Amino acid sequence: MIGRRENLLESLKHDITAKYPAAKIHTIAMSVTDLEKVKDLPSTLPEEYQDVEVLVNNAGLALGVASVDENDMKDAETVLNTNVLSIIALCRALVPGMKQRGSGHIINIGSIAGHVSYSQGFHTLLLTPILLHLLTYSSIKVLHTMQVSTPWLALLTLLDMT
Repeated sequence: MIGRRENLLESLKHDITAKYPAAKIHTIAMSVTDLEKVKDLPSTLPEEYQDVEVLVNNAGLALGVASVDENDMKDAETVLNTNVLSIIALCRALVPGMKQRGSGHIINIGSIAGHVSYSQGFHTLLLTPILLHLLTYSSIKVLHTMQVSTPWLALLTLLDMT
């Protein structure tokens, strides 16, 4: 598991292993927006974790709801780096191993905002075409997309590397 806050990662690891004692979990405290660290991720994982079978992309945020002519460009850059570039970078780092082994799964969890824009927001309009482009040109087959009812409405896309 990767996340920015080590204390939250360790807490989640503790909760999971308490419920599933056989679970083996390795945590890494880092930001997925650090593209160099993401690129180096496969080679820095302990040997028993290097053959990643499931990649769950769940990083995301929303900043600002200004109209397109009033966007804060720093906010737009942060949103795109977190919500789009990190997914592309993680896929770039981990999908080659999945393809080489002939197996692997990618689960992208994202906000409904990727499909339905805020009434005044512009940022999220950019996400869907970029992600669709990524999926189309990386030989990933979309198996299923579903809407999940949670406190925060989310879309779950299940992808298969076979």
